[in-house]
Amino acid sequence: MNVHAYCAVVVMVIFGANGQLDTNRNEEQRKSYTGYKLLEVIPHTRMHLSKLRQLMDQDRIELDFWKEPSHVGRSVDVMVSSTVFRRLTHYLKKHGMVYKIQNHNVQSLLQNANSRSRRSVNSLETDFYGDIYMYEYHTYSEIQQLLNSIETTYPLLCKTMVIGKSFEKRDLRLMKISTGKGLNGTAKPSVWIDGGIHAREWIAPATAINIIHLLIRGYVTNDTVVLKMLNDFDWYILPISNPDGYVYTWTTDRMWRKTRSINGIYSCRGVDGNRNFDFHWRETGTSYNTCAGTYGGPEAFSEPETRAIADFVLKNNKSIKLFLQLHSYGQYWLTPWGYTAWTVPRDHADLLYLARLGRNTIRSKYTSHYLVGTAARMLYPASGGTDDWVYSVAGIKYAYTIELRDIGRYKFALPADYIQPTSEEIFEGIKTVTKHLKIELDLKL
Repeated sequence: MNVHAYCAVVVMVIFGANGQLDTNRNEEQRKSYTGYKLLEVIPHTRMHLSKLRQLMDQDRIELDFWKEPSHVGRSVDVMVSSTVFRRLTHYLKKHGMVYKIQNHNVQSLLQNANSRSRRSVNSLETDFYGDIYMYEYHTYSEIQQLLNSIETTYPLLCKTMVIGKSFEKRDLRLMKISTGKGLNGTAKPSVWIDGGIHAREWIAPATAINIIHLLIRGYVTNDTVVLKMLNDFDWYILPISNPDGYVYTWTTDRMWRKTRSINGIYSCRGVDGNRNFDFHWRETGTSYNTCAGTYGGPEAFSEPETRAIADFVLKNNKSIKLFLQLHSYGQYWLTPWGYTAWTVPRDHADLLYLARLGRNTIRSKYTSHYLVGTAARMLYPASGGTDDWVYSVAGIKYAYTIELRDIGRYKFALPADYIQPTSEEIFEGIKTVTKHLKIELDLKL
């Protein structure tokens, strides 16, 4: 299959046989954020930090913390409706906190980020190497069609696998990319990448899809670096690990974060998948309130999505040597532990070393600056996280969470123009990390 044929497959999948965009979405049911404001608050004392955390834990006032209270002196982003704005600002002033309005109308921010390209199909067909992936966000159905078509086009390289079903019975479809067995017919080590466990973080699934694209493009064009990555490792990539939540962000509420499971007839829906793993579950940085964005669930692994990921990872934990979970925003390359800032894992130095190599590559080629450190120390303690469980229970040494672009201008509403540079810089970081990981693995043989 040549590169032009690969491009044609992508065009047909995204636009359909008649070249029309998939716009079958119920506009009337969408939640509007017209008049919602986005505030930045900087806690200057421990008391300020405590008061902001109290706000997070209550359910009497509708607030959405985009960046949670973490450290004294570190900014907090909170979205508030026009009806609650006065109550919030009164509370902040009462406790001596200064705020800045970053955005006066969140709806306009979301609309600008979600504008889709209107280029003609003809122009897309001439887009060399199928780079049309890079320019738009795609729906769940588009991504499923895309994965299936890639498998059909490259049956010897790519295989899709349904590793489970969501609460609403959508497929958790994973792409395995493999050139076959390694040297002497032995099984190769593997890399896991997933995105979208927090539904509103659209850049994460987009980046995961583009990593698939960049691996295939390198294979098609005989890129020596990418060919080595493919010959050294098998790749498991799950673009959307929270399908129900992701669909809900397209149809109903762009800022939805959790799964869509039912918590009881009088309760709010959904669980934070990244607080639902069975390691120090619901100890810190998680909520007992079903309406909270950080609700950890009624029990660990209550969600079929998190159970499916855990089952697959445990089944393949002997081969998976690198685990990457993509999130946004803030530009961090995070290591365990997430549940506590008081201690670090035994492989802390090695985890930091490899992460810094990836970070340094990104900075040298794209000037983007990613901070490296444990999740609890760089952000805030939060238990029940995926990477903590992967490291401690599944026994995978190199388990990371990567918070993608940006550092705060657009936040969750990152415009589609940023998909390409975000994907490419992370891919460059992964190139470096896998290169050095392979050296480490070879030394252990």
